[in-house]
Amino acid sequence: MDEAVRERLIEFAAGTTSLGIRPHVSLCGRKVPGWFIDDRGFSDDRSADRHWSHFVDEVVASAADDVAGVIPFENPFGLLTRLEGGTLDPDNSDARRFLGAVACIARLHRRTVALCGSLEVTCVLDRCALFSVSRTPDLVSLPTEATRALIAMMRDTEGKFAIGIDVSAHPLLAPQTDSARWADLVVNEAVKIAEELPSCRISIIGIPDHDNPDAVADFAQAAVRTVAEVEDAGLRVDTVWLGDHGRTPSDLFGSIVPPPTVRDDN
Repeated sequence: MDEAVRERLIEFAAGTTSLGIRPHVSLCGRKVPGWFIDDRGFSDDRSADRHWSHFVDEVVASAADDVAGVIPFENPFGLLTRLEGGTLDPDNSDARRFLGAVACIARLHRRTVALCGSLEVTCVLDRCALFSVSRTPDLVSLPTEATRALIAMMRDTEGKFAIGIDVSAHPLLAPQTDSARWADLVVNEAVKIAEELPSCRISIIGIPDHDNPDAVADFAQAAVRTVAEVEDAGLRVDTVWLGDHGRTPSDLFGSIVPPPTVRDDN
C-alpha cells in the first residue's frame, strides 16, 4: 500500500469512529489496481490471490479497530468490463474470459472473509453494470450468469456475507426521473436473490456516477420507496447506501457535530 494512502485511511477511520460512525471500507473501487494488470490481472488465480491477500492483510492491520466491515469490490462487474484487453462490446464478446474473471472475483471474496475475522463483508451484485453489453446477442445472458457465480459463492458460505444490490446504473435502464421504474427493478432483484439465499442480509446501494444534486435526491426518493416495497415482500433491508461523488466523506467532518450522549437510566 502507498504509505500516504494508508495514513489517509487511518485518519479517516479514526475520525469517523470519534463521531460514533463505524465505516465500511471499499478495498477496490472502479479501477483495476495496477498490480493486477501488471501480473496477468484476474486471469491467474494464484497471482491474484497472492496480491489480494497481502493487500487485505495490510488494510485490515491498518484500520481493523475503527471499521465495521469491508466491501471487497465496490463495482465488480463494472470493474471487469473495463479490464485492459478485455473490454466487452459488440466487437469483443469474449464472455468466457469475462466469466473466468468473475470466478476469480468470487474466490477473492471468499479469501476476504477468511482474512477479515469478525468484520462484515459485503458482496456487491451490480448486475445492472452489464445491462448495456447484454444488448449484444452473444452476451444477452451475461448479467444472470455473472450474478449466479457470486450467489453460488455466497451460498457455499451462507451467513458470511451481506449482499449489496447496486442499482447505480439505473439511468441506463429507465429515465432518470422514473423513480418508480427504478424501484421496481430493485425490488425484483432483491426478491430473486432472497429466493436463492433466504437468510441473506440485504443492502441497497445507490451512488450516482455524476454530481447533480437533483440526481442524488432522485436516488434518495427511490431508495425510500424501494425499501418499503422490499419489506412489504417480506424481506429485511439492513442498510441503504446513498451518496454522491461531489464530496468526499472527509469534506463533511467540519460540518458534523457529534450527537449528545443520551442516558437511559431504565
